[in-house]
Amino acid sequence: MKPIKFTVPVWCLGLLFLFSSCFEITEEFTITDQGSGDYAMKIDMYRMIEMISALDDKGKLEEDEDFRNLTDTTVLFNDIVAQSEKMTEEEKRLFGPGSMRMRMLLAEKDFYFSFRFPFENSSNLTRLYQLTPGALGHMDYDKLNGGENKEGKDDSFKASPSSEMASSNPYFEVVAGNGFFEKKLKQEEWKIHLEKDSTALKMTELMEGSFMTTVVHLPSRVKKCDHPYAEISRDRKTVTFRFPFGDYVSKPELLSFRIEY
Repeated sequence: MKPIKFTVPVWCLGLLFLFSSCFEITEEFTITDQGSGDYAMKIDMYRMIEMISALDDKGKLEEDEDFRNLTDTTVLFNDIVAQSEKMTEEEKRLFGPGSMRMRMLLAEKDFYFSFRFPFENSSNLTRLYQLTPGALGHMDYDKLNGGENKEGKDDSFKASPSSEMASSNPYFEVVAGNGFFEKKLKQEEWKIHLEKDSTALKMTELMEGSFMTTVVHLPSRVKKCDHPYAEISRDRKTVTFRFPFGDYVSKPELLSFRIEY
């Protein structure tokens, strides 16, 4: 089996944000009592590697020369954003403080991408969440692709922008305010999308058993959250939801939730 090349096109990252459950994904929101906070997303891609390996009749994943090699790279978006010619001034302001990490150690079943973006207020959070797919597509990925290191070995993260990333997320909205946090699916728009595009239906079969996990950390105790998937921590300041991918097609009404605290 030839060494696996982990080339991740930007349109793939965009679909991850768009469909929110193509792989094992965890999104995490941290809200402070001042209204600022942190928005993070982790995309666990090891299952995808296992699926690819299972289809390869030339060898097993364990026989790959990179199976026990560790790759752990963190990219700060500041310089990339500042030099981008495609990003708007709003995108530069919101996404400049962000970062991305890619870690791969297949021997320990570890392969993921994680993104982290701080925000100053609830309005910024709403815009961050809405603009994330498009902003990732507008970044200057030549800066991420880097090139050869000092030893002459190409260990770069390879990505390529796509016009499919040029729009914001039209289906979900995150809103936070005084004593509440909610994530809403725009059900009418989503219904129209499903009627026009059968991709989600096909992906439901392929990704059976996959989940979208949403974790919300709050500055004070939860007063009300009636969602059937809600798991509230002992101190009642963290709420965790695990959404089966199938719900995106069969039960889209369950993709929205509201927390009062």
